[in-house]
Amino acid sequence: MITGFSIATLIIFVISMIFVIFPVHLPLRLPYLGFIRIPINLTTAPIFAIVVLWAAQCLGPRTVSIVIEALEHQGWIELFSVWLVNATSRKMHAVIWLIGVLGVILCNLAGTNIGATILLTKVVRAAALDAPVNRAAAIALAVASNIGAVSFTYSASLAGLLWKQILEQKGINIKQRTFAYWNLLPVTMMTIVGLVIVSAEMAVLYG
Repeated sequence: MITGFSIATLIIFVISMIFVIFPVHLPLRLPYLGFIRIPINLTTAPIFAIVVLWAAQCLGPRTVSIVIEALEHQGWIELFSVWLVNATSRKMHAVIWLIGVLGVILCNLAGTNIGATILLTKVVRAAALDAPVNRAAAIALAVASNIGAVSFTYSASLAGLLWKQILEQKGINIKQRTFAYWNLLPVTMMTIVGLVIVSAEMAVLYG
């Protein structure tokens, strides 16, 4: 029986194998920089997985879950965990801020805060961090998931999508750009304050 999971796994497998066997360079022309060539290989290919997740959210949370499971099946979650370890050197406060900021951002890209939470939970688990660092990452992710739910896009949470639908039923139309503009300052402040509190809490517990 062909399922959504098997199709997503097959697509990701084919793409990842192509990048491994035949690394490519995409030529891009950027203002002030001219032509540059962006390498796409085993190391950089997972960035495009985020693009896949963002596209999948248009088809609903079920599709996002399928894509995340497919990424894990093909070993891309493991690669993300290597990036996490290299970027933070397993240091507690670095993990808190990286997971926290990424969590808020991914709520807008990974199919609501649910998709972001599932993805980053798998990454943190695969990183095999020490118990105190793992606890700090879990708390930071919980904070980020709640803050990201009221973020820059309606699709950052199911509540946001429901709110948008209610507004439309009442004939009220708020553009995506306006929604993001008014949320920029509060979300930024909530993220900073929330992660500062998590860092302080962990410093008291394990400092």
